[in-house]
Amino acid sequence: MNYETRLRSVLKTLTFRLTTSLIITPLIVYIFTGNFIVGYEVGLTELIVKSIWYYIHERIWVKIKFGYRSIK
Repeated sequence: MNYETRLRSVLKTLTFRLTTSLIITPLIVYIFTGNFIVGYEVGLTELIVKSIWYYIHERIWVKIKFGYRSIK
């Protein structure tokens, strides 16, 4: 049986969240507010909250057997 380690889930979480929270979110907030500082404040808040949730979500999905195939 194949499985994903907790370390892999953590690294996936960090790389995904860092790129979205430090580039995409500040840019979107800047477009709406014209303020980069507010954009980065929102981005950093989002980084913390959504990273925790993403990790929990990943670990739940690791326990769900749907879509897994064993390599023989």
